[in-house]
Amino acid sequence: MAVKKIVEDYTDKITAKTNIYVLGDTGSDYKAMEAMKTVDLPSGARSINLAIGDELAGQPAVDVERSSYHVVAELLNRLAT
Repeated sequence: MAVKKIVEDYTDKITAKTNIYVLGDTGSDYKAMEAMKTVDLPSGARSINLAIGDELAGQPAVDVERSSYHVVAELLNRLAT
């Protein structure tokens, strides 16, 4: 519910160039990933679900799997620049 509420609250700021990342390593994080797959986004906007570690590996709502928090920290640093 929280993910859907956040997207609703920021609908006017989400454009075709928007990428929304959901990162997680537990079942509750996975629920947010599943929710992002059901949210209506403008054409071109993307939701990318990133699983960290092994717990969520292979789950259908996961788009990208990374082995550790260090790898994710490096990815986030690259995205921030």
